[in-house]
Amino acid sequence: MTGTAGRALHLLDVEYLGLGPKLTSRDLELVLRHYRPMVGWHVGDHLVGAASHFVYRRIAFDCDRDLRLLPAGGGPDAADLRLIDEATHVIDLTRYDRIVVASGDHIFGIVADAAHELGLEVWAAAYEFNLARSLAAAVDHVVDLTVGHALAA
Repeated sequence: MTGTAGRALHLLDVEYLGLGPKLTSRDLELVLRHYRPMVGWHVGDHLVGAASHFVYRRIAFDCDRDLRLLPAGGGPDAADLRLIDEATHVIDLTRYDRIVVASGDHIFGIVADAAHELGLEVWAAAYEFNLARSLAAAVDHVVDLTVGHALAA
């Protein structure tokens, strides 16, 4: 297993983690409680999530205060595209030692490639039953969030 030392950026596909658009703020709280120890989260890591405007409107003000939640609009892959844009055009990835993509969607290979070009370690934290093989191949380490997770059971 690779290391968790240093600061990490966690890119959270909120609806993926919550297993769909019916996600509540309570569901997200449970997911993050499960997620953090599995990925070696430390105080000082940054959590950036995105959700469709429907989910965002419902949960934004009830989220953990250490989560920066972004509205992603609507449509296919809206949250994915918002996180990818944030990671590749807004956030300075060189300020991190590790990038954790909390999604199983293949499109996040773009983030893995960008982070690897900077010499960063990249993890995917995903449900084994919904992890794209191409994403698994693009990252350095995969964490199976299915293990012991009430929402994924």
